[in-house]
Amino acid sequence: MEDLKNAVKQDWSIKSVQETIDALETSEQGLTSEEVHQRVLAFGANEIARGKPTPWYVLLGRQFVDPLIYILVAAAVITGLMGHFNDVIIIMVVLVVNALIGFYQESKAERAINNIKGMSAPETKVKRNGEVRKIQAKKLVPGDYVILEEGDRIPADARVLKATRLQVEESIFTGESLSASKNIEKLDEAAGIADKKNMVFMGTHVTAGHAEIVVTATAMNTELGKIAGLVQSAEDIQTPLQKKVEDFGNLVIKAVIGICALIFVSSYLVWGYDFDVVLLNAIAIAVSAIPEGLPVIITLVLAVGVRRMAKHKALIRKLPTVETLGSATVVCTDKTGTLTRNEMVVTHIFTAGKEFKVTGEGYSTEGKIKAENEAEQNIKATKPLIKTAVLCNNASVKKDGEKWLMIGDPTEGALISMSGKFSQEYPELREKLQRKAELPFDSKIKFMVTVHEEDGKNTAHLKGSFEAVLSKCTHILDENGTREITDEDRKKYSDINYNYASDALRVIAFASKDLDENADPEKFVNAKQEGYTFLGLTGMIDLPRTEAIEAVRKCRKAGIKVVMITGDHLITARAVGKQVGLYDEDMESLTGAYLSKMSDEELKARVMNIAIYARTSPEDKMRIIQALKSHNQVVSMTGDGVNDAPALTRADIGVAMGQTGTDVAKEAAGMILVDDNFASIVAAVEEGRIIFNNLRKAIGFLVSTNVGEVMIFLISSLLGLPAPLKAAQILWVNLVTDGTTSIALGVEPAEGDEMEKHPREPGSSLLSKPMKIQIAIVSILMCIGTLFAYQLGQRIDPENVSMANTMAFCTVVFFQVFNIFNCRSYEKSLFKVGLFGNMALIGAFILAMLLQLAAIYIPFMQELFSVTALNLKQMGYCLAIAFSVIPVIEIVKLFIPKNQD
Repeated sequence: MEDLKNAVKQDWSIKSVQETIDALETSEQGLTSEEVHQRVLAFGANEIARGKPTPWYVLLGRQFVDPLIYILVAAAVITGLMGHFNDVIIIMVVLVVNALIGFYQESKAERAINNIKGMSAPETKVKRNGEVRKIQAKKLVPGDYVILEEGDRIPADARVLKATRLQVEESIFTGESLSASKNIEKLDEAAGIADKKNMVFMGTHVTAGHAEIVVTATAMNTELGKIAGLVQSAEDIQTPLQKKVEDFGNLVIKAVIGICALIFVSSYLVWGYDFDVVLLNAIAIAVSAIPEGLPVIITLVLAVGVRRMAKHKALIRKLPTVETLGSATVVCTDKTGTLTRNEMVVTHIFTAGKEFKVTGEGYSTEGKIKAENEAEQNIKATKPLIKTAVLCNNASVKKDGEKWLMIGDPTEGALISMSGKFSQEYPELREKLQRKAELPFDSKIKFMVTVHEEDGKNTAHLKGSFEAVLSKCTHILDENGTREITDEDRKKYSDINYNYASDALRVIAFASKDLDENADPEKFVNAKQEGYTFLGLTGMIDLPRTEAIEAVRKCRKAGIKVVMITGDHLITARAVGKQVGLYDEDMESLTGAYLSKMSDEELKARVMNIAIYARTSPEDKMRIIQALKSHNQVVSMTGDGVNDAPALTRADIGVAMGQTGTDVAKEAAGMILVDDNFASIVAAVEEGRIIFNNLRKAIGFLVSTNVGEVMIFLISSLLGLPAPLKAAQILWVNLVTDGTTSIALGVEPAEGDEMEKHPREPGSSLLSKPMKIQIAIVSILMCIGTLFAYQLGQRIDPENVSMANTMAFCTVVFFQVFNIFNCRSYEKSLFKVGLFGNMALIGAFILAMLLQLAAIYIPFMQELFSVTALNLKQMGYCLAIAFSVIPVIEIVKLFIPKNQD
């Protein structure tokens, strides 16, 4: 059994049918009951392992694991021991609110592994002890002989032993919407999943034909299981904002410890204040220095961003993704359905010696067929080809309201749509003529044949690859009618086929043949007869989205690199890349097979110049992301299939498709695109930049507030003055006044030039140079102004200690509510930004002023904050001193350097 466990790890695609059966120690009679029992013990159940959810109490506990929280808790404990219970209550309320918000966000546990498990087949047909029976898929073991029919979900990875026109939909692995044809022939060399034509994989399903297969891998050893393992092992990615806030928090801790030590030395040892007074001042310093409202403000601003992004068809699953989008430097995107429409459209017809262009979009029959420099009636020359395209076809298109629906194979659907542009009657032609026989398309012969009766005679219609169809033809249709085909004709059409294929067009060729009166249609198609008349060929393509072209242009202007990672062929990928503008001849493009031969160091050296990766595997995608990250890039990755889940998890920003995406991809991603449109990603990136700018404005406002308050305590301590503010007053300023105004900054409208700037450096500071300059000046001004108001209050009423304290208290508050207008832009003048551009901020300004007046004039609040009522003149002094912050900063902005981080 140990030998068998080692054997199942090999590449079965390069083994013949008999070699596979022998290596797995099985037969066409299937395994015996004893063999199954032994293999169940060795391999276990055929189930994808579930990820263990994090207990709720662990999630809740995480919210309190923060050094800043420790300092606030310590301050609350000391304050409580000293009998200042009002301060304790306020601090604890803030801590609990922050914890609950964080817990709510983290409790949305990842369910990707469970969704992967749900993709395994519940039941399957298996041959055991020589009998066919139905069993639960989880009971399969390597070596089991399984029978597949159309519509079956494939229960495990397996080698194909027998196949009849077998077609398997593998888009969850390959990203390709077209079904893959399967056969039994062994491969000459190892290949990627998309090219393993003799293998089928767990989680895919049969769209046509039937087959007999032998199980080669189960559970976590399958391709699906390997992806599940990669998702499980993925570590949480820390976003740029989280890193910056963490660094900022560490800086605050060091500053708090240092300043408290300095104040202790100054107040207790130098000036001789009582220890209790010094301790209360130290607590006030800690409270004023720590931005306790920062987590709440960040969460609420990001939540506002979630709602705004939803308008751009982007649903945010993980809150930090909002900010990270604004940091994106590379967007790795799929091709099909994201850059393109995921709708095959015929764009060229070559028949009767002429080329015709086809207009229109999607599967709509609205459009035209027209010859270059020819009269409109010449489209009649396309009639024989179009007739064959409709009859040798099993798809249909129909209009449902404003949308066109296609049922069947996308290639055949495109041909039906083309026929409607020739004549609205043609899509229904198949219903009018009786089909007498059919030879379905097969990957070996690469063509399809149908026979139809018309006007008492039978005609065969042939459709398929150019080479296969041309090999069946002895005649050709030209502008003068039907004649024998020549070598020159074959050369001419071969050149046209090559040119179309080089332009990423899928080429389909057509031919027809009138049968003899006595010919049996069934025998004719099964004999795969020759003697056809070559009618011509069509070229079709999955057209790029118009809005994607503009979005790529916008990205490049904004300094964002766009990379295509697709399961499609390299030639097709290059053509689409050129059309949308993400690829030119100076850039590199390569396949997954070539990538697998490169070392990680080689990839890192070249990754910044590679624009297209084709025929990639899940492991390839993660290698690409890691190589990009080695260059300090912030990487966004789009995907829709199960194969994309590991990369979506490991990217800085995982983006899943909302329409075509699997549940696994959606659960692994931080953002879901409702419309699967690349342009929506770019709109979300732009919104992310706006949100980050707003976060910066809010954080800059909080920092200027905290630094100003710390400076007030520090300078007063060094000068031997009494503390001008009390801890409860600082809490009021930080938790109420700051909260109302800084949140309003989170809904600031765009400044208009967000996508004209290159992405900020990942290692750049949370505070830009203009912000640091403005914060420094505002803090100094606030310190000087508040101490001046305090001294002024002492002169107005030397006997009333609370007068000076109240004037200092009001001045600090007014400084901050006036400063909010300066923070609307750290580079542009308030007059350019506009005073009334953000009505939420105007409302917050009014609310903050009313709250402060309430604290001064309502009796129970006077007692709570130890203040006294000010008369109109005294209040005027406070307002005048604080208002100075606006003209001073307006002058400073004239000299602040622009566009600097």
